[in-house]
Amino acid sequence: MKAQELCMALVHADSPEEVVSILQKAGYWDDPKVWRDLGDNENNYSVIGAQQSDPIAALVEKVVNSIDARLMNECISRGIDPTSKQAPTSVRRAIASLIEGSDPDKAANGRIEHWVRKQRREQAEYISISATGSKSNPCLSISDLGEGQTPAAVPDTFMSLAKSNKLRIPFVQGKFNMGGTGALRFCGGLHHFQLVLTRRNPALLPDGADNPWSFTIVRRMEPTDGERSSVYRYLAPIPTGDEKKPMLLTFNVESLPIRPKGNNAYALQQEYGAFIKLYHYEYTYRSHVLLSDGLLRQIDTRLPSPALPYMMHECRAYKGDSDRSFANPATGVLVRLADDKGDNLEQDFPKHDEMVVAGQRFRISLFGFKAKKAATYLNRSEGVLFVVNGQTHGTLSPQIFTRSKVGLDYVADSLMVSLDCSELSRTALEELFMNSREALAKSEFRTAVERELEDVLNHHPLLREFNNRRREEKIKEKAEDNSSMEDTLKEILSSSPSLASIFLSGQKLKTPFNIKQSAASDKFDGKLFPSYFRFRGRAQDEELSRKAEKGRAIRLSFETDVEDNYFGRSKEPGSYTVEQELDGAWVAVTQRSMNLYRGNATLTITLEGDEPVGKQVPLRFTVSDDQMLEPLVSSARIELIPYQDHDTSDTKKHKKKNPKNDGNDTTDQAGIELPTATWISKEEWDDYGFNEHSVLRVLRADTGGDKAKFDFFLNQDNIHLLNELKHAKGKEDLVREQYRVGMLLLGMSVIHGLGKNADGDVVRERADQVTSAAALVLIPMIRHLGKLDLLLKPKLAEAA
Repeated sequence: MKAQELCMALVHADSPEEVVSILQKAGYWDDPKVWRDLGDNENNYSVIGAQQSDPIAALVEKVVNSIDARLMNECISRGIDPTSKQAPTSVRRAIASLIEGSDPDKAANGRIEHWVRKQRREQAEYISISATGSKSNPCLSISDLGEGQTPAAVPDTFMSLAKSNKLRIPFVQGKFNMGGTGALRFCGGLHHFQLVLTRRNPALLPDGADNPWSFTIVRRMEPTDGERSSVYRYLAPIPTGDEKKPMLLTFNVESLPIRPKGNNAYALQQEYGAFIKLYHYEYTYRSHVLLSDGLLRQIDTRLPSPALPYMMHECRAYKGDSDRSFANPATGVLVRLADDKGDNLEQDFPKHDEMVVAGQRFRISLFGFKAKKAATYLNRSEGVLFVVNGQTHGTLSPQIFTRSKVGLDYVADSLMVSLDCSELSRTALEELFMNSREALAKSEFRTAVERELEDVLNHHPLLREFNNRRREEKIKEKAEDNSSMEDTLKEILSSSPSLASIFLSGQKLKTPFNIKQSAASDKFDGKLFPSYFRFRGRAQDEELSRKAEKGRAIRLSFETDVEDNYFGRSKEPGSYTVEQELDGAWVAVTQRSMNLYRGNATLTITLEGDEPVGKQVPLRFTVSDDQMLEPLVSSARIELIPYQDHDTSDTKKHKKKNPKNDGNDTTDQAGIELPTATWISKEEWDDYGFNEHSVLRVLRADTGGDKAKFDFFLNQDNIHLLNELKHAKGKEDLVREQYRVGMLLLGMSVIHGLGKNADGDVVRERADQVTSAAALVLIPMIRHLGKLDLLLKPKLAEAA
C-alpha cells in the first residue's frame, strides 16, 4: 500500500477496528521495528497519563495548539523571528499586529469580541473541529492552516514530550510542550489511536525546497516482557542511521481533501498546516455538536474567549436543511454573552472590575443571568473561571457563592465569574495552576487569591442587590401568613427550655426583605471619563484622615461621575494605583481590590510592611486614563490602632461566667432568627432541585452577623406528606401544620449543629438528608408519641 493511499485510508477510517485492519493490510501492525517511542521515552505512559483528567480540557489543548500554529505562521511569514525582540510580546498583541494589522498598543485591539460577525466567520475558517463516524462513538478531527511541520520536525513537535521549542516565544500558549498528548487517553478502544498529518507552509521554506506531507498514527501498546506499563508509540517505518529513531512516511502532493465544509468532513483542499484525528473520542453528551448539550457548549467554558475563532462542523448522519444546521463559528461563552447580553443577563451585567493579590493583577468579569438562562451557557460544575489568554486553566464550583463569607445563595446558579489571569507573571501562573492547565494548584498564592475573591464577591453592591432581588422574587410573590407558624413555634420554644436555649424564643418574625429598589431617580448615567474621583464627601484635593486596626484590611469609599466599567472595559480603560509611604519612599500596595457601582467606589487594601500601632501612614490614590491631561490624585493618612477581636461566635460572645467556678459555664446562644417558610408545588420542583422524596431546601438569607437568617422552602407534594393527608379525614390542615413546624425545627436543628456560619451548600445538603429521612416517620411519630402516656399508665400502675 502506497503512503498516500495508506494516509487517506486512515483519514477516512471512523473506528479503531478499521484502523487496525488498515495497518494490518499495510504490514505494519505486528512489526515492532516500525513503531517509535513517543517522545523517545519508553516510560512515556506515566507522563501522558498524568495530564488532563477531563476530555474537553484535553481537546481544548488541540485547539490552542492550532491557534499557536496560526500565529507562528503569520509571524514567520513576515520575516520575524518568533523568539526575537521584534516578535509580539503577548497573544493579544500578536492578534492585533499579525491578524488585524492594527496598533497593538491600544488595549481594545487584538480582541475578537470587537470583531464584526463577518470577520469572525472569515477567520474561523482557518481552524476547524469536525465530528464524523457514529452518533454514539464520534471521531473528532482538528485541522488548521498554521505553519505546519516538515517530516524532520515532527518528532520534536507533535511527537515530543517536555521539549522547550515554545518556551521562549511570548505570544503562544503551549509552553509546557506536551504536544497535546493529554487527549490520547480519551481516544476510545484499547489502542487509543490518534492520526497526525502535516505539511510545512511552502512560503516559510526556501524556494525549491522539498516539502512533502508526512503522517503517523499513535497507538498504545501493552507492556511486553520487562516493561512495567503500556507505552505510546507512533508509526515510523523509514530507517535512519539511528535504529531507535526511524522516520515518518511521506509523499508529495500539493493538496489533500481534508478540510470540512458544512456536513462534509473532506470537502475542501488543504495545502499545508496540520490535520489530527482522534478516534472514538470519549466525552459526555455526544449529541449533535451544535446543540445546547453538544460539544460546542462543552468547549465554550473551557475556551471562553479564544484568541482566534474556529469552526465547529457536525458531519455525522443528522438531518438539516442548510449549512447552518451543521457548521457554526465558535467564539467562546464570554464573546457570546457580550453579543447576546440583553436577552440573557440582568441589568448592569456584565460588570468588570479588578483585584491585585501579591502584586499580581486579575481582571474580574461578573455575569448575572436572568432566571433559567444560565443553563444555556454554564456547566453546573463551573462557577469561577480562571482564564489565561482565553483558555480556562482552572475553575471553582458554584459552591463558592454559598460560602458563609460570600453569602450569594439565591444567585449561585445564576452567576458566573471570570478571572482573567493573562497579566500574571510566569512564576505566579506556576503557583496558581497545575501544569495540566485544567486545575488550580494547592499553594499559598491560590489560597490568597480565593480569600480576596471571597471578599470582593461578599462586598460587591451589584451582587448584593442581585441576590436580594432574586430572593424577593422567590418569596415575596408567594408570601403567606406565617403568624400561625410563629405562634406555634413560640409555644413550643417557651415550653421547652432546651429548645429555648438554642433558638431565639419569642422573637418577632421580620419581613424577609431589605432591598433598596432603584427608582427612576436613582438611575445613574455615568460618563465615559471621570471629571472627579475623590473620597466620599470631600473635595478632590482634600486629605482623608481616619483610623484603622493594624493587621486588618482597610476599606475606603470614593465618589465619582464615571461609568461602572471604567477600570475593567477593554476600550480606553482607566487605571489606578495605590501607594503607601514606607521608610521614606512611596511603594505600591500589592493587595487591593476596587468595586465601582453607580458613582460609588469601594477600595479594599492591605498595608505594606509592619508599621507600629500609633503610626500615621500616608496613602496616595491616583486615577488616570489616556484622555486625562493630569491624573486625579487623592491623599489619605491612616492612624493605626490596636487590632480588636470582633469574633461574634455564639460561644465566645454569649458565654456566661459561673461565679462558683465549678466548671459548669453555660452558653447563651445568639440563636437563629425564625425562618420564613414557603410551600413549593410539584410544578416548581425543577427550580429547587426537588423530587417526590425531597422535603426542605434551605437558603442563606444573610452574610453573617449575630443572627443567622435562613429561608426554608417546603415540598408540599412530598410523597409521604400526601399519603398522610390522604388518610387525615378532615384533619388535613392540622397534618400540614404538624409537618411544616416539625420540618422547620429539624432544619433549624441542622443549622444549629453545623453552626450559623456554615457554608450554604453544607447546610442545604445536610438539611435535605435529615428531613428526607424523617419524612416517612414524622407525622406518625407526632401522632403516636402524644398517646404514649395513655399506653404506659396501666403498666406504670401495675409496676407500682
